[in-house]
Amino acid sequence: MALDPPSGQLGDTSVIIDLASPTDLPSIDPLMNVDEATHLVVDFLTDHVGPYGWTVSRSADDGRVHLRARDDAVATDAESRATVLRPHGPLLDLLGSMLSTVLSCDLARLEEARLRGRAEMAADTDVLTGLLNRRGWARALEAEEGRYRRLGDPAVVILVDLDHLKEVNDGLGHVAGDVVIQSAAQIIEDCTRPYDYVARLGGDEFAVLAVDVTESQAQDMVDRMRVALAQVDVAASVGHAPYTPEGGFTAAVTAADRSMYAEKRRRRATHG
Repeated sequence: MALDPPSGQLGDTSVIIDLASPTDLPSIDPLMNVDEATHLVVDFLTDHVGPYGWTVSRSADDGRVHLRARDDAVATDAESRATVLRPHGPLLDLLGSMLSTVLSCDLARLEEARLRGRAEMAADTDVLTGLLNRRGWARALEAEEGRYRRLGDPAVVILVDLDHLKEVNDGLGHVAGDVVIQSAAQIIEDCTRPYDYVARLGGDEFAVLAVDVTESQAQDMVDRMRVALAQVDVAASVGHAPYTPEGGFTAAVTAADRSMYAEKRRRRATHG
């Protein structure tokens, strides 16, 4: 929400300072976040006007920032409070306007970041399943590569390829095929943890980056996927491989892909 710019002319600044304090105003930059600027203003008022329990509020009517002293900290009666604070009124107005400008800039930056985040999320998300798409998967691997090379934590790449999806599409239609894809996506995601990366790479292929897991833990995850997929009659081949600092995630994906296709060949040899 855009706020009004500071009121008054810059030429009045020296008069306001003379009325309120011989000290320069706090150095406030619109690029600050509003919390940082607020602390500077409150500290300034406490030091140069008085330790009056200053409060900073945002008006619901116009969105502007207002500075007030706690009544009981200033004086015991309204007339005395007015007498104490009246000389500082122009200063309070000016500082409130400065904070209003900072708040306006802060809100604009937050909204811009929110819109940018939504755009990036949409670009990285598979529309059918809500999982990461191939672009999002590549960005996730790139983001994690530096961490794992630096820290050497364990991680495992899991690839899942659905069997016979073409037959489902040809025999029952693409709507039925989409239902199979969505069911498989939900099962794979349910078998992972919130901080793992799950992606649909396209068509009938899915990928998981299981972070901070041993190969034994990853094997348990793969076994749960196989059982859960079989329970809803979704045929799939699953392969996995550990991350190694020597090969990085590129080598882990290649090894998982080989493992997955080896299982697919075994399944075809067994089930036709």
